Amino acid sequence: MHNYLQSEKKSWSIPHILLLITATIAVFLNSFGGGFTYDDYDLIVNNKSIRYWHFWDLWEITGRSTRTLSLMLDYSLFGESKNGYIIQNIFWHLFSSILLYLLSLKLLDNKTASFFTALIFALHPIHVEAVANIANRKEALCMTFSILSLLLYIKFLKGGGNYNYLYLFTSILAFYLALNSKQIALALPLCAAAYEYLYIEKEKRFITRRPTIFILLLSASAFIVYIFKVKGVDFVKGGALNDYDSISAAMHSPAALSHHLSLLFLPINLSPDYLIKLPEAGEKTALFIPWAVAIALSASLFLVAKKNRAIAFGLLWGLFYYIPVSSAIPETYFVADRYMYTPSAGIFIAITEAVMIAYRRINPTKARPLPGLYLTLSIAALLLLAALTLLNNSRWTDEISLWSQQIRLYPDYAYKGYYNRAVAYKKISRYDDSLADFSKAIEIMQEEPETYYERGIVFSMTNNYNAAIIDFSKTIMIDPNHLKAYNNRGSLYAMTKQYKKAIKDFKKILEMDEDNLFAKKNLVMIYSDTGDIAKATLYRKKISRTAR
Repeated sequence: MHNYLQSEKKSWSIPHILLLITATIAVFLNSFGGGFTYDDYDLIVNNKSIRYWHFWDLWEITGRSTRTLSLMLDYSLFGESKNGYIIQNIFWHLFSSILLYLLSLKLLDNKTASFFTALIFALHPIHVEAVANIANRKEALCMTFSILSLLLYIKFLKGGGNYNYLYLFTSILAFYLALNSKQIALALPLCAAAYEYLYIEKEKRFITRRPTIFILLLSASAFIVYIFKVKGVDFVKGGALNDYDSISAAMHSPAALSHHLSLLFLPINLSPDYLIKLPEAGEKTALFIPWAVAIALSASLFLVAKKNRAIAFGLLWGLFYYIPVSSAIPETYFVADRYMYTPSAGIFIAITEAVMIAYRRINPTKARPLPGLYLTLSIAALLLLAALTLLNNSRWTDEISLWSQQIRLYPDYAYKGYYNRAVAYKKISRYDDSLADFSKAIEIMQEEPETYYERGIVFSMTNNYNAAIIDFSKTIMIDPNHLKAYNNRGSLYAMTKQYKKAIKDFKKILEMDEDNLFAKKNLVMIYSDTGDIAKATLYRKKISRTAR
């Protein structure tokens, strides 16, 4: 009788690879057929830089050149058809899962356990955001090249012969591609050092025996991260109900960690944007508990490291890759599904090893086969993950279903959900629904100029000009430099024959932007309609000078 959880020869299995490919493609098939969502508009639809091949200025675009190159390939093949982009996203997620399987074979003493580790990763619903949303391809790219780099480095450590340093060179190249996919790959040298310490004999170690090289690697990667931060990302508040700054976010980082872990172990009620209630200054207990849990987990990690190297490495991988996206280092959002993409790989390795240990203690007899109950529970858990992934995929197929999910979870606070769904309704001419959502968004946040502006646009489309003028005026009151609000209000004043007010708005635009052609053309039309030929001629001349 064969025991599925006993030590096996650690070579990869073709059936495992085929099952992994089949299962991954099956659960993400319903990602096809939808439209672009969330950040896809800025990164793809409105991003002219991906429409032609160029290499010299990639860092100037996003600071994530590996992703940018992959998007250039997509655009050259598929234009703006999302289905083509999804193919590449699924490919990188699948490639990440296969590489995780190969890495697990080196860490765990069992092929079946390694397969289940990769399958859990491939099917987990928390990874939907990284697959269904094109902009978040950076997650799978980063993990793919991170694991590839580590596997090549392990080959270098255990190798020999004429081509041994070729493995080291290609490992460094893969590390560079990972770092230029997402800057959390800064953690990779730490993971390589952890692997050496846990798995490699002292005399065969490379990085940990050469601290200068280790420091240089960390310094170079830290410099790339710094450049990215300077050029691309500022601290932006998002994901919390109450106001906070970077210091407050760092203080509450254990709360973010606990929320991320809860999403990993109980992946229901996933959202494109979370709204977490942070403890106030006086709520000491609420602030203390997450820190106590984080400290206890850290202490447990050191204790485990002495007893089981697979669990230790998995938890260290998760920790090293989580720290750069934790609130301890100010990020764009307090909590996000995608932040757990690469860290979860290590956590799943640790969990699988822990389950194997527990099983061996319960079932120490080597000859006894894996009980049907264990296999049934494992398959049931995988099917549940697959079902949740299919459900979450369906929410990412269009903006309306995506933001309806956030509204369902946070009906009284989901400003972004109401705003984005209102914009989506506007695009398909569901104006009543759009107005209702914009109004709800205004109830939640009353000082956001864009909400009034967008609602004013919808009022204009439905010929409710007075309401539109009121909204454009409110936009200008909040943001006195909002050129589009002046332009639209001026146009409505002209349409309703309030010419003096229209002239005032268009002249205000020219005070802020003296070369604005729209304002000059509108003034020409107004002065022509009111019979002021001299001023109409004056602005025609100004248009001619601007056009030269």
